[in-house]
Amino acid sequence: MANLLSSQGKLEEAGALYKEALEARRELLGNQHPRTLLSILNFANFRLDQRKLEEAQRLCKEGKDGCIACLGQDHPYTKFALDRERAIAQHLSGQHGLRRHTLREHQWRELVVGVIVGSSVVPDTLDSINNMAVLLKDQGKLEEAEPLYKEALEGNCELLGNQHPNTLKAINNMATFLYDQGKLEEAEPLCKEALEARREALGNQHPDTLASILNYAELSMDQGNLEEAQRLCKEGKDGCITLLGQDHPYTKFALNMERAIAQNLSGHHDGL
Repeated sequence: MANLLSSQGKLEEAGALYKEALEARRELLGNQHPRTLLSILNFANFRLDQRKLEEAQRLCKEGKDGCIACLGQDHPYTKFALDRERAIAQHLSGQHGLRRHTLREHQWRELVVGVIVGSSVVPDTLDSINNMAVLLKDQGKLEEAEPLYKEALEGNCELLGNQHPNTLKAINNMATFLYDQGKLEEAEPLCKEALEARREALGNQHPDTLASILNYAELSMDQGNLEEAQRLCKEGKDGCITLLGQDHPYTKFALNMERAIAQNLSGHHDGL
């Protein structure tokens, strides 16, 4: 239920359920039980989704240390903890570029276990395909990743519709994959679709929507559409300052891009 509420943008309700589950497992099972460790990591990942990075880092370290001690380095929970630790570090340093996909606990477990139900395509299977594509891309295996991105995107659109959170995730990942390869014309309609859908599903002040606004601004800048980039960047920057604060990595990213757009506009006008 907490995962569902989080995917719907109902973060306060989801947060209360994550916290309740964790506290109950601490009391009933102790801090070192695998189920408690999983709740710790799940709550850490939720705080990462909320961009509450210091708390996410603290919880992730507790979960990671517990998993290593109780389950070993090669256990799926430990691998999940290490993956989240890297993601949190990227967000704290501002080096994630707003593009790295966040794997939720149940999605990571599906990926590790390999969820396949017969030969039919089900949402869990598509999630696993999408997550595997992300990992292959991170490993630089682009030729292997691309057909998986496409399969996940087409399958989610057909099975779940264009507005489902899993479909939006698949659209965003495909757009990012194309953008990172310099295929701007192919990435542009997907970036636009992801932004419009997130505005409608999550509202303009959700962190994921703000990330899509800034992603589209960056793409517009790279395409030379400087006025459009400036307008989107301002919207994203103002939203980030209001929602996340001046020191958040998203805000810093927006401010850096704002300066870059201004420099490009100045050079453009000087050349006329």
